Amino acid sequence: MLRPNVPPPPHYYADNLTRLLDTVARQYSDILDTPELARLEQVRGLGVDALRLYARLLTRRGPLLRADTLGYREVADTTAALARLAEAELINRNPAVPGDRVLARLTLPEIRAAFPELPAGCRGLRKAALVAATAARYPEPVLRSRLAGVCAWLLLTDPDWLTAMRILFFGDLRQDFSTFVLEDLGVVRYEPYPLDPKRRLFANRTELARYLELLRIKGEVRRLHQSWHEHQLLSHVEHLWHPESNRLLERQRGRLLNEIGREAERHCAFDLALTAYGRADREPGRERRVRILHRLGDRDGVSQVLKAIEGAPHSAGEQHFARQFAARAGLAPKRGQRIVELQLRLAAPPADLEAAALTAWLRNGGVGAHLENRFPLGLLGLAFWDIVFMPVPGMFTHPYQSAPLDLYWPDFRQTRATAIARRFDELRRNHVEDALRVRLRETYRAKYGVSNALMAWSKFPAGFLEQVLRAVPRGHLLAMFDFMLDDLHQTRTGFPDLVLCFGPGSYRLVEVKGPGDQLRREQRLWFELFARVGIPASVLRVTW
Repeated sequence: MLRPNVPPPPHYYADNLTRLLDTVARQYSDILDTPELARLEQVRGLGVDALRLYARLLTRRGPLLRADTLGYREVADTTAALARLAEAELINRNPAVPGDRVLARLTLPEIRAAFPELPAGCRGLRKAALVAATAARYPEPVLRSRLAGVCAWLLLTDPDWLTAMRILFFGDLRQDFSTFVLEDLGVVRYEPYPLDPKRRLFANRTELARYLELLRIKGEVRRLHQSWHEHQLLSHVEHLWHPESNRLLERQRGRLLNEIGREAERHCAFDLALTAYGRADREPGRERRVRILHRLGDRDGVSQVLKAIEGAPHSAGEQHFARQFAARAGLAPKRGQRIVELQLRLAAPPADLEAAALTAWLRNGGVGAHLENRFPLGLLGLAFWDIVFMPVPGMFTHPYQSAPLDLYWPDFRQTRATAIARRFDELRRNHVEDALRVRLRETYRAKYGVSNALMAWSKFPAGFLEQVLRAVPRGHLLAMFDFMLDDLHQTRTGFPDLVLCFGPGSYRLVEVKGPGDQLRREQRLWFELFARVGIPASVLRVTW
């Protein structure tokens, strides 16, 4: 266990690296190729100093690093460790990389000292601008020669292997070794769940290779944002034409197609945009197709896509868009949305709009909190805790997850349909005290402090939970849960700012709006639910 402000044990970072590699080997040794397995064993077999240094290098923002910044107390002989890593071809020392990459690692005084003849106009530039100006002024050989006099540098090699190891352990590239530190400091405690090779993220080498290929395409598409090449984007669409059987791969494919569609739309390449969006089969593909067809004057095309959405919407948000757009385009009658609006006038602009509204509302009694979406998400997390963490194949890749990888995917509910239906049946049953309140209280006590992406413990004290359980009818809570589970990605935003409790069966949800602030689509979706179910909610217009 780490302690704040106390140096970690000497082998701490090396142990974390070993933990990652051991887990990958245990889960995926049958699909790693010979060079990957050899590299894995090579790292495991490094001497103590070299392993400790390599583990530290992997926590740095690389892959290019300054050699004079590698002094670590746990590495007894840095020079020998670097030599061992170079011998193992885990690093390249002073490689011929573009000079601007090395320049970016220097401080402003170092750049000015290395290039004293830079024009006076460059002296006041910010670093990024100075790096660009310096790199443009000097040929590469001159840049590298000057930079060699400032510092030595090194480059982590085999980035594809490092990427594969991170993906196989973390499930994506958003997490890194800081995950270990947070747990070991006691900042985060994680829910225990099984890690079974039979339920792993990639069933075979083909799936892993395809995921890495999708990452490569993603990088190329991002680079094409800088310069327009329609034929290259069309080629990528062709490579992404067919749906994937693996859920993760299909999600990545759909996101890439939508990204290509947005880029094509930005350049008015509407045929390409319509093709990419049409193959994506995920939001906001159909919405963008409607907008493009409308822009092109294709009324029949607009009508067909809107009917397809209305017949089988991907989400409540997409359905809301279709109805609103059809009404504006004269393809369907307009539907009004009645929302209760109240007024509050303050003497002066408040420092905190929501806090001022909360204080004003509670002057005559009651309790309340400014929770926004933390309120329904937290209660959902308590009511469905075990289902959130149930071992769905591929969704838990390491022991440090606050949620399954697919928590906000469109098919989260579909993948757990049976368990979720049973839970709703259970929560609708009546006992001496109804099942929903029992489960919420018991889960709160049993899991307090355990990391769950749906629950912000510090914002949801037990005392306020009790007020909520007395004030909010069970049917209202279950309706909110049902609504959220249909599309957690969209419904994790837009909930009213304030929750106000006034006693048994009496509460109100309040969205606070300052001058000129209007309801967003996701907020209107919540108010549509409130109107259907009879949930007391209103918009409070605050002026001063």
